[in-house]
Amino acid sequence: MVLRSIIQDSEKCLEFSKVESSNIAAVGVLGSDLIVWFKGGVAYIYPEGSEHYRGILASDSKGTYFHQKIKKIPNCGKLCSSAGCLKRVAYQSNRCLDHSF
Repeated sequence: MVLRSIIQDSEKCLEFSKVESSNIAAVGVLGSDLIVWFKGGVAYIYPEGSEHYRGILASDSKGTYFHQKIKKIPNCGKLCSSAGCLKRVAYQSNRCLDHSF
């Protein structure tokens, strides 16, 4: 399920890479924003974070890079967990209004 969602989401990204990490599954660039997909199935968008795309790919520890450079980017948002949907959702929700049941 997580992999299918990542693959469908990645089609909308300008750049996309799966990564070797215990917690992060993939990273991608959407416009000037960075998207981070976690292995638990949750994805977050980091506004104006695309500058970190190459840095996280080159880092020895994706998690350390994420915690030191990306996690503190303001106004990040959780993304809908429906495959192919990159809309923001309320923090406690997993789906946008289009995909809520």
